[in-house]
Amino acid sequence: MRELVSIVIVGVVLAAPASSSIASIENPALNEYYHLGRYYAVTGQYRKAIGNYRSMIGKHPNTRQAEEGWLNMGNCYYHLMLEAGAELTRAKARIGTTARDIQRLEANVLTCMNDAISSYQKVIAQFPKSKAEAIVRIGKTYAGSGPGKLADARLQFRKVVEGCPEEAGRAQLLLGDTYADAGDPESAKQMYTIARSGFPEVASLASLKTAAGFLNSGDFSRAADGYGEIISCLGIDGAYDSSYHPVGNIMKKAVAGEGDAEAALNNIKNEISGYRAVIDRFPGTGVCMETGLELARAYWFNDMKGDAVKVLEGMASEYPKSVWKVRALFLLAELQDASEDAVLTYGRIIRSFPESRFRVKAQMELAETYLGLAGKESDPVEKNRLKGKAREACNAVRSSYPFSPAADEAKVFLEKNGL
Repeated sequence: MRELVSIVIVGVVLAAPASSSIASIENPALNEYYHLGRYYAVTGQYRKAIGNYRSMIGKHPNTRQAEEGWLNMGNCYYHLMLEAGAELTRAKARIGTTARDIQRLEANVLTCMNDAISSYQKVIAQFPKSKAEAIVRIGKTYAGSGPGKLADARLQFRKVVEGCPEEAGRAQLLLGDTYADAGDPESAKQMYTIARSGFPEVASLASLKTAAGFLNSGDFSRAADGYGEIISCLGIDGAYDSSYHPVGNIMKKAVAGEGDAEAALNNIKNEISGYRAVIDRFPGTGVCMETGLELARAYWFNDMKGDAVKVLEGMASEYPKSVWKVRALFLLAELQDASEDAVLTYGRIIRSFPESRFRVKAQMELAETYLGLAGKESDPVEKNRLKGKAREACNAVRSSYPFSPAADEAKVFLEKNGL
């Protein structure tokens, strides 16, 4: 078995940095640690995985692997909680189980739940990139622990919906799932309807869940309408994985490729009309949103900047909690380049979503923008002021997450640019 494990690990481990000794299962380097933990987890050896991740994090606490390690450790405790819950259910159904046995098993479920949540909370405190994901997983942990924690699960999902656009659509779907699992189909359908109208990134799956609810309740006419909408429009976005993340982007690549071809032929009218035709045909979908970004670029680079701004601001206002608001604003700031307008746009992202991973990205882009403005400035006093603003933007990241890869990246930026 030992030799088999070695073979598996060698097959999946990335090349590790050279060290004074050869890496092995007994003496793993950072990447060996990480992939060994994943191996233990996917083979159901959750306790070994947890021990491995703890050792890795102890030696490499501020790395991306540590970030994933905390998340994966939380997942291991989550699965141990589910196993403990299943054992508790069997014990309750078994004749002769004592009250003491039940209490012991209930305590085990609670311990695993708390350990999972504690692991995810480490991510929330230290790693902005995965903060929203960790909150979602806390919600899923509460939901998986039993009906008594559904209110706590919904509270976590609502936090994400309100403040973290990177996972907000997914959290809205999970809110609906909590009501469906609790036997409240009407509330579930309300949550899915909000997801359908407010979050294009999950619209097709939300509509699929809504239609299934109508079908199961005997409302066959509305079910048929819902499925028909997917077939005629929403299904263009493709499928979703088990975590409700969209998969597949052939249509999006085709739209972008056709536009590039028309632009290369200098058929600007054809490029723009092609984008508009896709938007009109597939409203409220991910393909529609991606095409909107392409349309804005086409407008901007063909001296129709007012039209470009109108498209992007329209996306931001129509989907204020969705990832598409942030993507639209980031594109707008990128198009605005090193300008005061770009400063204002990045500021909007930072103020709108202070708990999101996008705040950190916006702070770093803001630092780049201030540095670009300083490079254009001839007045030394103003140049120094702008450089100071760039430094402030980086230090805002470092002070919020001092022991994270994001802080290290900000430090490198400061040193590289003499700030």
